[in-house]
Amino acid sequence: HIQFQPGSAAVAPPEREILAQLVNALGQRPELVLEIPLLQGEGDRAALQEQAVTARINAQLEQTTEADGSLTDRRLAIVEQLYQQAGLSPTLEKLRQANMPMPETSEDGTVDLAAALTAGELDVPAYVQDMRSRLIAAESISDAALADLAESRRQAVMAYLAEQGWM
Repeated sequence: HIQFQPGSAAVAPPEREILAQLVNALGQRPELVLEIPLLQGEGDRAALQEQAVTARINAQLEQTTEADGSLTDRRLAIVEQLYQQAGLSPTLEKLRQANMPMPETSEDGTVDLAAALTAGELDVPAYVQDMRSRLIAAESISDAALADLAESRRQAVMAYLAEQGWM
């Protein structure tokens, strides 16, 4: 059984070793017929969802320049825009609030003044990851896309076998 990374059709080195052994065995028994099934795994849909969201973010990042702000600021703006376009909930304001650390209180109930002053700062990486996770979860991946991945995997196995001199 050949394993693939979720969402990928690349034949990894350990799997190439298995296929090389298969080619050797098939060479010794040419009467055998090899059927290559279409392979889909448990994590494929989630991996394709993540790939789709990442590709959209990166495509929009490529259209920006340093004049548009720092990479962090540009990524933040793009992810917020995608989140709003997707019509997801909760609102951006509620997500911002959820990603602002609260000052810690001591056992006697007092709050450290320095901690309170920085508590209102947005944890940007956590905020972006929160939106990104929600975008990924909402990303629609069709059964046809999964079937295409399975076919790509079958083709990759066949191509590797052909490279090894079988077929």
